[in-house]
Amino acid sequence: MKYLNRPGIVLCLGLLLSPAPAHAGAVTGTLKLPAARSRVRLASSGQPSAHAANDPQTEAVVYIDRIPDKVEEKLAKKAGRAVMGQCYGAFVPRVMAVAVGTTLTFENQDRVYHNAFSVSPVRKFDVGKYAPRDTRDVVFNKPGLVKVFCELDPDELGLVYVTPNSAFVRPDADGQFKLPKLPPGNYTVTAWHPRLGSVSRELVMEKRGDVAIALELPGGRKPKAR
Repeated sequence: MKYLNRPGIVLCLGLLLSPAPAHAGAVTGTLKLPAARSRVRLASSGQPSAHAANDPQTEAVVYIDRIPDKVEEKLAKKAGRAVMGQCYGAFVPRVMAVAVGTTLTFENQDRVYHNAFSVSPVRKFDVGKYAPRDTRDVVFNKPGLVKVFCELDPDELGLVYVTPNSAFVRPDADGQFKLPKLPPGNYTVTAWHPRLGSVSRELVMEKRGDVAIALELPGGRKPKAR
């Protein structure tokens, strides 16, 4: 038993008795839109409509419904500053995704006064009229969709989608996305689109490897499991 006091043996025993580290894997996938909805719509003039200015897939938000607290703390620390500008009679970007607890900065990037307000149950607010280059901060503490308007320009509409945590991503123009790495467990992935609604899929993250999924918003054929 005297050999157990040797540093090398004690270290080896410590490694054997300590719990194995939890591995993490990423969720990758593709978001598909119904063919009829993803086509560019033309106005009466024959030119692309205002909705065509934003690529359909990039308007969507893909997120994990629930994640471990430690993962959320890590992702929240990496989150950058969230800004929604107002310029030339429009909110920029038109669709914004933020996690619960985020402070969103409204920035007047125009040469005239603007205003931002919402009567949405998720978050009611009114920043008042503010001057060019001025900013206003609003905290969003509840998940869901918040429609934002401007009192000075009735045609302005911005959409703030508040996710339940920081594990969210915006798909690229091809619908490709990659969510942050997650420890092993059962998760629900949800994709939301401002005009097409939402769809959810259950998945199991194993101890090793990534998970690839295909999501398709309502109106098209259901995607096959991969």
